[in-house]
Amino acid sequence: MKHILKNFKKITYKTISAIVFVLAILLIVLFQKWVLLQMYHTAAFYYVWQADEEYKKGHFQEAIGKYNYAIKLFPEHYKANYNLGNIYVTYEDYNNAVSCYEKALIANPYYLNARINLGIVLSQQILDIDRAIVEYNKAINTNPFILNLPFVFNNKPSITHSKAIAYYNLGIAYKNKSLLYKSDSMEARDYLKQAAECYRNSIKIEPDSYESHYNLALTMQLLGVYLESLEEYCKSINLEPLDYKAHYNLAILLRQKFLYRESIKELEKAGLLLDVKGDYFKTAYIYQILNEVSQRVIAKRAISYEYETEKSGESPARSYDITYVNGRVVPTEDLDKAITENMRTCSVCKNLPSSK
Repeated sequence: MKHILKNFKKITYKTISAIVFVLAILLIVLFQKWVLLQMYHTAAFYYVWQADEEYKKGHFQEAIGKYNYAIKLFPEHYKANYNLGNIYVTYEDYNNAVSCYEKALIANPYYLNARINLGIVLSQQILDIDRAIVEYNKAINTNPFILNLPFVFNNKPSITHSKAIAYYNLGIAYKNKSLLYKSDSMEARDYLKQAAECYRNSIKIEPDSYESHYNLALTMQLLGVYLESLEEYCKSINLEPLDYKAHYNLAILLRQKFLYRESIKELEKAGLLLDVKGDYFKTAYIYQILNEVSQRVIAKRAISYEYETEKSGESPARSYDITYVNGRVVPTEDLDKAITENMRTCSVCKNLPSSK
């Protein structure tokens, strides 16, 4: 009896082993493509990781090779297509960049960065502004899944930031679209109004965006809405006091409104900022305008030709120290702060009535 049981166990074990083996073979045969696909995907992720490392180091040619190999193994890898598109932009190969962004979006339609970059290349390089507008609107209306794991991961800030960028770039596209028409035409004004609304929407999301405030100010200046333009220039100056563009454009606007005294102050600031950067051609141009405005002031006797260094009732000017570093004159931290505050100060905006 024991012998019979022993043989039965052996036969059962062999039978079960044979069945398992046959099932394994069947599974491999039936799911061969799936197994191979998973192997390819695993290898693709490895090559993408290697390509990312080369990308970070600035080894673009090596990164291109590895990304392309990964894409052959896994064509739907949207990150590989996206990063490859960014590299092509660096090499000014814009058609291939567009193709890569499109492939990334086919694989993942919710990938906002790819959608925005596609719009930027279409608008600024390919000059297909209409299609760029379509892509920006898609980015604005796309709602990716928000995942918020406290203290671990939260993609909401990134999504919100991308929406602000999409609105901003949509505004740039509408502004560029307006340039295709005569500046005083109804079409040009309509596109400028749409651009202004996009900048406002971007500011609602990110109130401290210098570029959005600056471009809104410039757009309202073109539309002839001077009060809002002045306010926006002042906000942009407060955010980035050492960027000459807002100072210069504000000065031109003030000159248009015959506020020569204030225009001179802003031109002086713009000229000083450019002079420090060593941009001599722009500096010379600004000082040429400054001389023109000064001549108008003198002719109209709007202000005295002589400048007072101190006025009665004002605090005496504070003296600041400078020091030498490697043979160069360098302002102290206090002086640097004082210069920044002076650049940030916009006297004309203090007296503006609220446009709200």
